[in-house]
Amino acid sequence: MSLFALVNGLHAEAMFDSTLSVTLGGMLPSAEDSYFSTVMTDIVSGRLIVREPLNFLRCNSVPEIQSLAGARQGLESMAILVRFAVKLSEAREWLDWHGVEMPDWLEGAIRVGEVRADQPAAVNTSERQPRWSDRLSKSKVKLRHQFDIIESEMAAKGYPALAVPRGGVADLGRICKEDHPDYFDSDSSFKNAWKELNRLGLVRVGNYDAFCGNPDGRNKSL
Repeated sequence: MSLFALVNGLHAEAMFDSTLSVTLGGMLPSAEDSYFSTVMTDIVSGRLIVREPLNFLRCNSVPEIQSLAGARQGLESMAILVRFAVKLSEAREWLDWHGVEMPDWLEGAIRVGEVRADQPAAVNTSERQPRWSDRLSKSKVKLRHQFDIIESEMAAKGYPALAVPRGGVADLGRICKEDHPDYFDSDSSFKNAWKELNRLGLVRVGNYDAFCGNPDGRNKSL
C-alpha cells in the first residue's frame, strides 16, 4: 500500500497520541507534531520499512527518504510519501513494536488481498489492468521496464497521462535517472522511452501544442 495512505490513515484515525498510545476522540493538535516526528524518525531509521512500489526493494536509505528527517508536515513531506510503498505485514510489525493494534481498515486491506511482505499477490490475468508495456513485444525487455517505471512514477505523482503538467516531463526524467539507474543509464534513456510513449499516443503534455512549439495548433510530432 502507499506509504502516504498508511501515514495519513493513521493520523486521521488518531492511532497515536503524544505517548504513542491509542487515543479517542481524534488527535489533539499538540500531539500531531509528536506523531509526525515519530513516524518520520521511524521511516528514516528503517524501523518502518519503506519500499519502491514497482519491485518492492527496500529503500529507506535513499536520499529522498533520508530527507524526511528535516521535512515539515504538509506538502513537502507528502510529495515524498506518495512515491513509496509499504508491505502490510511490515506495517503490522511496526505497529506491534509501538504497542498499537492494527486498525480495522488496515486489517481489511490485508483480507482483500493486497501484497504482503512474504506473499506476493496472485495475479488473475482475466482481471489484470493493462499496462503501457503491453503495447510492446516481449523481446523489448528494457523498454518494457522503462514503460512500467514511467507509468508508475506518473501515477505516484498524480500526473494525467494525456495532460502532463508543464515541467512534469523533466521532473519524471530526473526521478527515473536518479531512482532507477539500472534502466535509465544514460542521458538519452528517458528521452527515447518518452518519445516512444508519445508515438504510441500514451502520453501528452498539458499544453501539447505549445510544448511542440506549435501554438497555432497544427499537428506536429513531439
